[in-house]
Amino acid sequence: NHVLVPWIDICVAAATPFMRVDIAMQTDARQMSGHKGMTMANRKIFVLNGPNLNLLGQREPELYGTTTLGDIETGLRQRAEQNGFTLAFHQTNAEGTLVDQVHEAMAHGAGLIINPGAYTHTSIALRDALLALSIPIIEVHLSNIHAREAFRQTSHVSPVAAGVICGVGAQGYARAFDALCALIP
Repeated sequence: NHVLVPWIDICVAAATPFMRVDIAMQTDARQMSGHKGMTMANRKIFVLNGPNLNLLGQREPELYGTTTLGDIETGLRQRAEQNGFTLAFHQTNAEGTLVDQVHEAMAHGAGLIINPGAYTHTSIALRDALLALSIPIIEVHLSNIHAREAFRQTSHVSPVAAGVICGVGAQGYARAFDALCALIP
């Protein structure tokens, strides 16, 4: 099954103008099961951020922009409230802590947005933890990982995510939130 979200604009490279594309988000029984009878108490969206994302706004602003992770969190909290969700927003530089946060999302979440940072390309442990989830997952990246160095073009997360949004900067989080809401019954 595929859910088409035709309104997502993706900039495939910094020098390329925005183009309209349809993002096919793969869903399956594993990701969509377990949502019957959802109450406000369990309408929590987890947003997990990996290493160095605490430096947003400072680290390579020409690549990642000047928006801080705090700015992103504030915007997502407003969006969550407007849509009847609560938000659990975390950032860690430690792989094991990120895996533990995925486990917490498994126990208490309705959906997951994840920017694994560099762990995207290296962490089998994170991929395995995500495989255990029965909630929809959206992977997000500020830059277009497919237009960067070869080692950044491989994602261990993408094959287990319902969708991937990359290359549109900080606004990718809001787009990921909207796409995730469309997947949560």
